[in-house]
Parts: sequence; C-alpha cells; structure tokens
Amino acid sequence: MGDSMRATVCLLCAAGLLLAGCGRALHSVAGVAENARTATEQMASTSEASNASREVLIYPEASTLRGGPSLALTQRYETREGPDGFMIYDTETHTIARIGNQTQSGLTMEQAKKAADALSTAASHAGQ
Repeated sequence: MGDSMRATVCLLCAAGLLLAGCGRALHSVAGVAENARTATEQMASTSEASNASREVLIYPEASTLRGGPSLALTQRYETREGPDGFMIYDTETHTIARIGNQTQSGLTMEQAKKAADALSTAASHAGQ
C-alpha cells in the first residue's frame, strides 16, 4: 500500500510540475473554451432566428403573439482579466476592443469598466 501511495504522489507532483511550466498551454485551453462558448451562443442565436422565420411561414401573425424582446446571450463588450491587467473583449469580432487606434488592454479594473460602458453605449446608439 505504501508503494502505491508513493507512486501516486510522484505522479501528482510530476503532473503539477508539467502544468506549472505549461502556462501557455493553459491559455490555449482557455482560448478553446472561449471559442466553444461563443460558437454555442451563435448557434443558439441562429436557431432562434430560424425558428422565428419558420413560425412566420406557418402562421404569419406569430410575431404579434410573441412576448418580450429576443434573448441576448452575452454583452458585446466584456471586461476580462489579461496577463498585463484588464482588457475589453469584443464578443462579436473575438478580438480585444479598440477605441480609435488604442487597443483596450493593460487597463485597471476601473478603466476597463469605463471603457466597456463607453463602447456599449456607442454600439447601442449606432444600432438606432
């Protein structure tokens, strides 16, 4: 029993050392997870739009029966923590947001919140 416990501890220590040295690989996993999340949201949004258009074909007055606004799964601009501070992530373009020529990264939490609010306000006014 002692030998199997020792082998287990050695394996866990080796795995910990490998993971500690593979910070770049963990960022890759985070990127894949983020891409999967946004792809899932896009599929849900596309499915909702497709269902609504089919409803209209079946029953043209279906849109008048719908209650409430359509479902918004995420905000366009999200505040995220990056390697050098906070950043504003654009969920539509899957890039770090820009204001003019300035990339919105390396910010403090307060700066990031203000920038995200400004970008969201500008995007909502542009859509009107």
